Amino acid sequence: MYHLIERPGLSKYSRWTERELTDEIEQLGRRIAERSQSDDERSRCAVSYMIQLLRDRRETLATLRSQKSRAAAV
Repeated sequence: MYHLIERPGLSKYSRWTERELTDEIEQLGRRIAERSQSDDERSRCAVSYMIQLLRDRRETLATLRSQKSRAAAV
C-alpha cells in the first residue's frame, strides 16, 4: 500500500508502510551496532552510509505518521 507523502524533492508517494519502516529502522540499528566495532575502512564507510540511511528512514517515518495524524484529524 502506498501512502501520500508531501516532502520537497521526493516522490509524492512513499513505498513504505509504517510497519516496514519500523522494521527497517530496527535492522539498521542492529547492523550499525555490529559493524561499528570494526576498524577497517570499508566497515567505517558502510556504517557511515547506514547511519545516513537510518536518519532518512526515521524522517520518512515521522512524515508518514504526521500525514496519518492530519488525515485522521480531518
